[in-house]
Amino acid sequence: MARAGQRDTSKEGRDDLQEFAGIRVTAKDVERVAEGTGKEMETWQIQERSALLKEEQEVSEKIPMLYVSYDGTGVPMVPWETAGRKGEQADGSCRTREVKLGCVFTQTTVDPQGRPVNMIRGRIRAECGSNMVAKWRKPVIS
Repeated sequence: MARAGQRDTSKEGRDDLQEFAGIRVTAKDVERVAEGTGKEMETWQIQERSALLKEEQEVSEKIPMLYVSYDGTGVPMVPWETAGRKGEQADGSCRTREVKLGCVFTQTTVDPQGRPVNMIRGRIRAECGSNMVAKWRKPVIS
């Protein structure tokens, strides 16, 4: 029910539960469960973050290179969130807003051409073959 509550409105979540699972609930039920689950997740995240910050971690080796990968994508929005924003629709309105996603990571494996690779479901895949990756070498300080 919490997943159904992620829909644009609780009514849509309620309708999905009825149509796909044959479960009859009110929109308020969907809203309550989604909010309760959200609060539980927030509490869990705070506890996890606190535990990680308390740990003393020692770096055993220097990291020679960091990779930064990023991309932007459109996220669907409800009409009131895009009201007054210029968009690419025929009438000039917009249905999405852009969100930027990023990741900073190290790489331990490279392919024969020296490009970073990643093990995904048992297959080796070249990572970020486009210009979306920037590499930084840490300066050597003597």
